[in-house]
Amino acid sequence: MPRPTFFNLPQAKQQKVIESIISEFSQYPLSQGSVARIVKKADIARGSFYQYFDDLEDAYYYVLGLVGEKKMTYLRPILHASPDLPVMDLFKRLFRAGVQFGAEHPQLAKMGALFLQEEKRVRQEVVAEEEEGAIRFYHDLLMKGKQTGEIASDLDLHMAAFVLFHSQMALMERALKQMEWEEGSDVLQEFMTEFDHMLELILYGIIRRES
Repeated sequence: MPRPTFFNLPQAKQQKVIESIISEFSQYPLSQGSVARIVKKADIARGSFYQYFDDLEDAYYYVLGLVGEKKMTYLRPILHASPDLPVMDLFKRLFRAGVQFGAEHPQLAKMGALFLQEEKRVRQEVVAEEEEGAIRFYHDLLMKGKQTGEIASDLDLHMAAFVLFHSQMALMERALKQMEWEEGSDVLQEFMTEFDHMLELILYGIIRRES
């Protein structure tokens, strides 16, 4: 978390520092990050950086949190605009919007792709924090589906939420690695088809069933 001196900066200067950090980590993973490159791009003294952040890792975690907040702001209107949408249709819309977020913010998508190269400790810390909130979010949506009769009454909601979260994370990792974010591209449609198949697998399982 930045030090108070950072938040005392004018908003425009804060934003310039943030953009410089994002630019750095959209080109280099944390292990190869450079304070020198960041301060040069932000046009600040190296000493100023350490007045704002404890170290490079502190800055990295901070901007990752900002990216997460920006993505949630992007997704929130979908939730508010679709209160009566069936749960599985809502999952599809949210996933498509998540991929579309990457298409509209390619620098953030590149940062996400490089995050996959981070050392295990860094990835575990970030994913663990995200996992708790995401599983709670999925749990609440599934609970709503159970109340409306769309979801089986005996479903283990926590386990279902866990499976949904990690399945979606796996597909998003594939999307990030592809790094082809053009609107309407075949890659985007491919991931949406795979997501539909994932939901079908979760809904119906892998046992043999009559058509």
